[in-house]
Amino acid sequence: MRRTRRIKNADALRVVPTDIAQFLGQFLESAVTRLKFEAVLVGNMNRLLICSSPRKSVVVKSPRRRVDLGIDDITAPIERVDLEVFALRHFSVLNPGAVPEVLFQSIEYPCFVMEYIAEDVRWLNLDAPAQLYLTRECIKPFISSAKSEALSGSPLTKLPERVRRASVQMQEVIERVTFDLPFGRRPTPYSDILGTDGARDLSEFIHAIQNNQNWKEMCATLLSHYRTVHPRLIHGDLHIGSIICRNGRLVIIDPEFACQSVPEFDAGVFVAHAIMAAVSSEQSGRCSAKYIQYIADSFITACWSEITQNTRSSEKFQASNSGLDRSLAKGFMLVELFAKLAGPVASPFLISLANNRRASALLDLACYVKDSIEQITGSKK
Repeated sequence: MRRTRRIKNADALRVVPTDIAQFLGQFLESAVTRLKFEAVLVGNMNRLLICSSPRKSVVVKSPRRRVDLGIDDITAPIERVDLEVFALRHFSVLNPGAVPEVLFQSIEYPCFVMEYIAEDVRWLNLDAPAQLYLTRECIKPFISSAKSEALSGSPLTKLPERVRRASVQMQEVIERVTFDLPFGRRPTPYSDILGTDGARDLSEFIHAIQNNQNWKEMCATLLSHYRTVHPRLIHGDLHIGSIICRNGRLVIIDPEFACQSVPEFDAGVFVAHAIMAAVSSEQSGRCSAKYIQYIADSFITACWSEITQNTRSSEKFQASNSGLDRSLAKGFMLVELFAKLAGPVASPFLISLANNRRASALLDLACYVKDSIEQITGSKK
């Protein structure tokens, strides 16, 4: 469940635009001064308020002007509220009920109101069969629709200019955090809590990957796929924190990095986080490469039923027109795993491993990533 903190009504109303406050009173059928506000204590990209009356609740979302992603502060573009609203409405047309409904958007300030959906079970509390079932039934059509559904005409002219500009800027953030910074020589985010031996072993795995010239070239190829403008919209940051489990369904939230790119990127990122979640919840403290590979294959298969296995060399990543490319998705999966291991933006799942002194599981994952990269690039000795 997402952590919240009760805040005073008067304090909340100071940061809520006038037109949003008026809408809240009308929609929630209550005097604004009698509404209850809670701040959601997650994320550093936005401010989230849950606003409730005795009858129903909504979410008020607005961006932070300054964002710290563990790197130099960046200015979060105000236009990304337009981007997220556009993406939510677009996805709701493709898959009704798959995303929260946008109820109102302010004309005074970058802020909007959307449906509040309370999760009834955490993803991590589900057993593996339930996770795979939900992935297959709920994530698959979401990703597949991105492959089959196209915005008619030229995608650059069809997207509103503010939305297109925000999408490009958010892509640049992803590029820097995922494809660029992990190759920098710096202590990993887990060094301080792994201990001397664990930090040294993890650094050796990471440096071996960083020095792999074939991997650098493959990352450049993957980045070119990510940058390629496609006539479809993807979530852009689809991970376990971007889903809510409710009544046996998954609801997708936070498409603030939505962009027109290949849906294999969404699939790869999601599977990477599913792997990190599974490793962090493994009670034995050890995770063999075979076990991690089984998780990866299971979730990749669960994302869609008609995956096209590319018969060409994996370096070329030639996507088929008839389905999603499994090798491309796996490439993005490895990119995301490497990025979370090398930093600078850490994974909460891997931090929990380090904090619990389960360095062996973290090192097992790092070894799997290194071996998989060497195998897929043909550089394994």
